[in-house]
Amino acid sequence: MLHIFEPRYQKLFNELEDMTLDEFGIAHLDNGGLTGVGSRMRLVVVERIGNNGERNVMVQCVGLFRMLSFRANSPDNESPPSEYPVGNVAHFPDWRAWRTGQESKREWMEHWVENPESGLAMVPPDDLVGFLAQTQTPPTLRAQLLTLDSPEDRDLKLAEWMKTQRLIRLQERQRQGGLFPN
Repeated sequence: MLHIFEPRYQKLFNELEDMTLDEFGIAHLDNGGLTGVGSRMRLVVVERIGNNGERNVMVQCVGLFRMLSFRANSPDNESPPSEYPVGNVAHFPDWRAWRTGQESKREWMEHWVENPESGLAMVPPDDLVGFLAQTQTPPTLRAQLLTLDSPEDRDLKLAEWMKTQRLIRLQERQRQGGLFPN
């Protein structure tokens, strides 16, 4: 759900409603900065709530993209921008087919052995999307994984994150158990 109130985004959604545009993108941010990837979105439902173009909309993600160029149309000190941000993108056509690597699966098993009540299945999913969903991987890490070019790099990054999470849980258990973790 999005609340559309800025004139430049009202213009975008007018074009979507008129079917001048089929899709738009939402760039993924990390600490207020662009990550270089984003989600392709389609308009599903519109609810007009005012005479000035304000509306609530429901959108659906239909794919992912890598940003090749981006023009933010930043506002100057005098007035808000009149145009919505635009850019060029390259679609990830096969991201749903990405597989989980061996290092990530090994970390999954380490986590499961240490904490079988965690809610994770004993056997990790082979598909990366399922793996990320079950481990509740944060959005910033998911965006970082998309920017990596090779499956091996993605696997190492994900395994590193999982190992760090496991060590934090271990340290927290020790801290709560009266031992001082160092």
